[in-house]
Amino acid sequence: MSQDKTQEKTQRKAKTLEDEIAIARDKLKRLEEKQREQQKKWRGKNQKAVLELIRSEKFDSIDIKQWKSKIADLKLLLLSKTHQQEYKN
Repeated sequence: MSQDKTQEKTQRKAKTLEDEIAIARDKLKRLEEKQREQQKKWRGKNQKAVLELIRSEKFDSIDIKQWKSKIADLKLLLLSKTHQQEYKN
């Protein structure tokens, strides 16, 4: 009886490296998709919050020409050094 159980366990564990890699890839794909969905959800919430802030501070009444002339300055003020490098390139 104990030999049967041992044989069962070894048969279940007898996955090839290719099988394990495929399982890991599938899990990675699911996790990446979940991460994309979370980021998309966060961006949507953040966009709403930023727009509400702009409205509440009456920045939505500022002419677009002024926004365009100051957008580089705003980026420098708001973005981290890492992001600044990305925008400069």
